[in-house]
Amino acid sequence: MTTRAPAFLAACITALLVMLFVGGTSSAASAAPATRGLPYVAMGDSFAAGYGIAPTTDEPVAGCGQSQLDYPHLVAKELAMQLTDVSCAAAVTANLISTPQSTSNGTAPPQLAALGRDTKVVTISIGGNDLGFFDTVTSCITLFAKGPILTEKEPNCRATLVKDGKDVLAERIAGPLRTGTDSTPSGLTRAFAAVKAAAPNAKVIVVGYPTIMPNAANTPASGCFSAPVKGKSLQSFHMDNGMPFTDVDIAYLHSVEQKLDAATKDAAERAHFSYVSVLSKTASRSACAPPATAYVNGVSLTVTGGKLSLDPGSLHPNAAGAAYLARTVVSAIKQQLPPAATSAPQEKQQQKSPLWPWVVLPIGLALVLAAVILTLARRRRGTRRPR
Repeated sequence: MTTRAPAFLAACITALLVMLFVGGTSSAASAAPATRGLPYVAMGDSFAAGYGIAPTTDEPVAGCGQSQLDYPHLVAKELAMQLTDVSCAAAVTANLISTPQSTSNGTAPPQLAALGRDTKVVTISIGGNDLGFFDTVTSCITLFAKGPILTEKEPNCRATLVKDGKDVLAERIAGPLRTGTDSTPSGLTRAFAAVKAAAPNAKVIVVGYPTIMPNAANTPASGCFSAPVKGKSLQSFHMDNGMPFTDVDIAYLHSVEQKLDAATKDAAERAHFSYVSVLSKTASRSACAPPATAYVNGVSLTVTGGKLSLDPGSLHPNAAGAAYLARTVVSAIKQQLPPAATSAPQEKQQQKSPLWPWVVLPIGLALVLAAVILTLARRRRGTRRPR
């Protein structure tokens, strides 16, 4: 037992070193995210840009209102990707394809310029401004639960948009929103085709809009109407986080959201892009929901001298909404990019062997050698001992 102990110790040390060396190398290679370092381009309008969420990036120009906490920035941070965020508030599909976008503070180049053959991931949120949805919503504002709306004498907005069985917004979705115009190349179909041509090696994920106006199941029995006005006259006042819409218009505008979601999904799938619909999943967190649970802000506006202006972020995702979109997009990207698909960054990680085994290994070998020498010495002494 005494003479075998050093040999046994040596075998244990050797096995331990082998296990540590192999295990250490394997864990270092698998620790890095599969998406680490991938070039990622985020495109789109104010819903992609996180309009109204401070602080801003001043990218691609200051007038875009892009937030450092928009969902593309959160996604890039979570997945360790190289982000180029060209999303810009008020963008339409033409601004993706070829038309520079003029803002209150600078002109943003066409967003397509950010793409290339090396782009690996693209996210897009677009279409609402082509439809004119947010301009329409602004025209639907009323200060009274039963109307009339501020911009017309009609009791509600639906009465101005649906006449003789024709729905202006529905026709716009079926026409210009999808196919664009010949004078200014635009529309979802052309925009998605242009993205595919400019970034042929990218996984493209189109992200839909969250629920702004609630469906019937998530509309309180008393309705959503809320107009917390602070001011002394209808010519000058302020409203903070209200829902100044009739019940008729809330139901109508939600139906428009459904049509927009379906049309965008169809266009994305025809382009063989992935579509992430969040409309039904956010139905309980619309602008009508309590502020503590809502993903979308209500209406905050200022009227001065009879002129109305919406505050930044009205009817747009708040910080919690942007974080939800980020989580959803992260999940979609992980499904699209399994570890085996991201060879370039992983190769760099695997080529980098950890240094510490090269320090421990010589020490371990020295201990093994010492144990062997000690064993041989004891055996030699044993052979010389008189019987």
